[in-house]
Amino acid sequence: DGIYTRSTSSGAQYERPTSVEYLHPDGSDGFQIDAGIRIQGGAFRGHGLTKKHSFRLLFKSEYGAGNLDYPLFGSEAAQQFDSLTLRMESNDGWQGAAAGGQPQYARDEFHRRTQRAMGQPSPHGTYAHLYINGIYWGLYNVAERPDDSFGESYYGAERDSWDGFNAAFDRGNVINADGDRERQDRAVTAWTTMAGLARDVRQARTEPDRTAALMKLAGKLPDGTDDPSQETFLDLENYIDYLILNQWGGNTDWPRKNFYVGRENSPDSD
Repeated sequence: DGIYTRSTSSGAQYERPTSVEYLHPDGSDGFQIDAGIRIQGGAFRGHGLTKKHSFRLLFKSEYGAGNLDYPLFGSEAAQQFDSLTLRMESNDGWQGAAAGGQPQYARDEFHRRTQRAMGQPSPHGTYAHLYINGIYWGLYNVAERPDDSFGESYYGAERDSWDGFNAAFDRGNVINADGDRERQDRAVTAWTTMAGLARDVRQARTEPDRTAALMKLAGKLPDGTDDPSQETFLDLENYIDYLILNQWGGNTDWPRKNFYVGRENSPDSD
């Protein structure tokens, strides 16, 4: 009945208490914290693809400290976390090598760092050797999760005013929206509105109409100036860089799934 045996099951009922220790080989200060742990991921949750699975650590007051306070990714990154992902690297690990190519354990982290180098926000990550109850479990990519707390850390938004979801769409289904039901519904409504505005761009018959529809999607008037009466649903520069990075990097498990979406929903948000 353990979470590893039932690795495809998800939700709070498949979360277990754990003690986490982070040790540096040079003896410098790491940390110990009590937390919750769950299996993380999509297809690679299944034992049929791999026996090595990803984890999600959740730092909650019911286990001890409500957050992890530790500069895990350096001084320029967030200093406090309420969750972390331990990625086993899926298609880029040893278990995915049969699909073609060699396991590099580097592609995802490389692309996240490249996105930051392009001047865009992106989760930070590092690497660690994981031991479970003293048994070596392999190399893992420890990474931030770009959820509502990520928006709070890097945009200064109150967590409850940040809408977001991850792994978002596969055959039109929304998966793993942040927050309570009201916030989840709000995030889906924002996404649906944005998708409708994007369809208007695609379906426009003339170039002026297409430009006007694109500017509306970005919260602007047709001439490119700000429209105070229109909400901003898409950061065009961010989206352009995002597309360039994923297409240049050959991300074949995208765009119909495996992405994160977020927006601040306050009236002053731009």
